[in-house]
Amino acid sequence: MRIKETIQSFNIKAKNSSLAKDSIWSVCGNAISLAMLLISGVIIARVIGKDIYGQYGTIKSLMTSFASLAAFGLGYSSTKMVSNPITGSKGLYAKMLKMVSVVSCFIWIIMSLISRPLADLMDKPELHIYFVYIGFLMFLKAIWTVLGGTLAGYKLFKQISISNIISSILMVISVYPLTVNFGFIGAVISLFLYHISNILFCYLFLYSKEKTIIERDN
Repeated sequence: MRIKETIQSFNIKAKNSSLAKDSIWSVCGNAISLAMLLISGVIIARVIGKDIYGQYGTIKSLMTSFASLAAFGLGYSSTKMVSNPITGSKGLYAKMLKMVSVVSCFIWIIMSLISRPLADLMDKPELHIYFVYIGFLMFLKAIWTVLGGTLAGYKLFKQISISNIISSILMVISVYPLTVNFGFIGAVISLFLYHISNILFCYLFLYSKEKTIIERDN
């Protein structure tokens, strides 16, 4: 009985230790990433002015809303399915990425078709290009949602945090020269770079994880 109790106590401590580490990485990663993004926002606001920054903020908020629609809740689903020993499988994220890509492209096409008439109706022709930006950002955000959810399913919270931190630092480094030289478009490009780098890092971490699993199984 003592041996059994000792083993159970050890398992509980190990789980608690792992949970604590994951929590620390998640909190620190999110805090650093948000701080970097806040600095980027301040830089953009100082360079392009509050009026144009309002348009930039609108693009970010609309992108997030449309990305939630395009992702179909697959971020949470990928976490649950990958972490489940019954439904979890290698390469599951690839199927989800295809689904998200198709939905995102469909929404993007619809937005592109109605963008000019909608901009003319609002008597603001310049808004036409904004819908194109939103569509591309929506696509990137939806892809990242699936990749991040899959990494969470594998309990790779450290890797998620590292990806967020590096991507936000890259944005801080690039946002000033891009915004100074290209104004509003430069600010949007820096946001593109943030999401693209996040996707690349998450994909590399995920590829490395699944490669390790395949080598272990073989």
